[in-house]
Amino acid sequence: MNALAILNYSILAAFLSMFVLEVGIAMLMLFKDSYSARMRRYLMPIWELAGTTAVFYVVNLIATYPGMLNVIGNAYMAPLLIAALFLLLRNAFLSYSAYSGAELKAYTAIYSLSTIAIAVIALTVLSSAATGSGLGPALGSLDIAAAFLSPFNIVLIIGTVLVALSFAIAAFEMDDLRGVGAGAALFGIALLLFGTYFLLGAVQLSGQSSLARIAAAAALAMAALFCYKRKRVAKYAYAILLFIGILLLEAEQYPYVFGNVDITSYANNSGIAGYELVITAVGGLLLLASVAYLVYSVYLKKEPAPIPSSKA
Repeated sequence: MNALAILNYSILAAFLSMFVLEVGIAMLMLFKDSYSARMRRYLMPIWELAGTTAVFYVVNLIATYPGMLNVIGNAYMAPLLIAALFLLLRNAFLSYSAYSGAELKAYTAIYSLSTIAIAVIALTVLSSAATGSGLGPALGSLDIAAAFLSPFNIVLIIGTVLVALSFAIAAFEMDDLRGVGAGAALFGIALLLFGTYFLLGAVQLSGQSSLARIAAAAALAMAALFCYKRKRVAKYAYAILLFIGILLLEAEQYPYVFGNVDITSYANNSGIAGYELVITAVGGLLLLASVAYLVYSVYLKKEPAPIPSSKA
């Protein structure tokens, strides 16, 4: 794997790690009202980080693998547009629930369901891109139902939802749910490893897949342990270990995409590839610095005084 591929996968792993946390928050806000106010404070900073990283990934993907644009435009544009509509719905009702004086429960539910819908669509696109499920001849179209109902995608969605739930429980130190969080993490990890070994492995795996899978399992299992035993450091350890686990599972798939197509056939082999590496590395460092500052200002500094109600 070359440096450009490592950077591209690292950016995707960073985005997925942050988005997984927001999916976990969205689920908890549906069923755990007592934590809703506390979690709401972190939603905008988390989304700022996740959204910025997502844009960074898309730009880097286009620069690194420009040959993929035709496949993305022809096969995946419809589900991506549907996800964009849910994103607009999510943002609108998140704003309504934060700034209106109306009953928040319905707005929060719409926000949560929209976020979960985005996650399901995103995972379906990712699983299809990995396995080729639902793709038509010459990769020119996508059968969304076939992609969604593929065994690997179903396992991927359930496993990710369980890991997301455990991550949110760890991040917000929910003592009454620590056992649930650890159990969800371990079961979710088992499902993801089952999917990559028996389902994704049936499509195509690289020579180093076994080592990557074992390392990913160890990282995610440690995250589950931290969730249950070490609540003060769990949120930080979980974030780091989840990133490592996702990156290793991505590396397991390399260099194959869309089932058994070599991803290097889409790579940018022009003379600007070296400049792209420098620009991406510098941009990544700037983004990392921004993330570090926001984590400090949101998690470590004293909580700000509550905003006075407009009804006062």
